Amino acid sequence: MSKLTITQASQVVGLPSRTKIYQAIKSGLLSYDTDANGKKLIDPSELARVYPDDFNQDVFETFQKRSNRQKQTFQNRPETSLNTQKTSENVQLLQQQVAHLEERLKDSNILVGKLERDYKVEKDELRKDIAYHRQENERLTIIIEKQTLLLSAPELQPDKQQETTSATPQHVAEEKPQEKQGWWSRFWNGKPEVADR
Repeated sequence: MSKLTITQASQVVGLPSRTKIYQAIKSGLLSYDTDANGKKLIDPSELARVYPDDFNQDVFETFQKRSNRQKQTFQNRPETSLNTQKTSENVQLLQQQVAHLEERLKDSNILVGKLERDYKVEKDELRKDIAYHRQENERLTIIIEKQTLLLSAPELQPDKQQETTSATPQHVAEEKPQEKQGWWSRFWNGKPEVADR
């Protein structure tokens, strides 16, 4: 037994409008179900329970026959059975494609995880390299500054030589340098021989 829509239910009971059916539903006197689209459907036995005197069996059977004919006509159409077969094939194909895409998504998630780990390792190594190069740069800067100071130090050395000369003893400082001697005189130990005459 198929269920009735609100309009059909009001016609079976002989009500001029659907308002009385809605009021009965709202008050909880009449129960209903909903289809996939959210449309309210009423069971004929429930309608007969609430409106036993007003329930018109002939009108109800007319709706039943019409509903059965529509179902049979729809099921007997050759294109409907063909469409149903194609639809089931399409559903299977779509399910296979979904499974394949889910597999690819899983693989890509694994790859993304691996890339993120590699990126983190590379980032850590880069930070260590940057820290090392900064330290090396500071160390080399200090060495260059020291070398620069040492290169400017020769200007100070003549002053140190003057200090050292003033600190030498007087007898060393007073010695006069020897006069240059000729070659022959150096040969004879610096004393030329005088001939007797």
